[in-house]
Amino acid sequence: MSANPWKLDTAGAGTIYAFPVKITNLVWANYTTTGDALVVRDRNGKDIVNALITTSLGGTISFGNIGWVEGIALITITHGEITVSVGAGR
Repeated sequence: MSANPWKLDTAGAGTIYAFPVKITNLVWANYTTTGDALVVRDRNGKDIVNALITTSLGGTISFGNIGWVEGIALITITHGEITVSVGAGR
């Protein structure tokens, strides 16, 4: 993936990026209702984000600087899209 940030809205494609990467910000935008879910994992199945919406107001959530992870897989996204900003360095 060459663009930064990455915009993702479709789950189930398996590992999207299989190498270590530093997530400097992860934002979930345009979720719509109670029960919307977002699950992002690394290539080893470890949760990076596991979120469930408990309000019907819709909106945007920023998960902030997550740090280094071992790849990225978008497992579940019921509505909206995520924006993943990645950085370099240690």
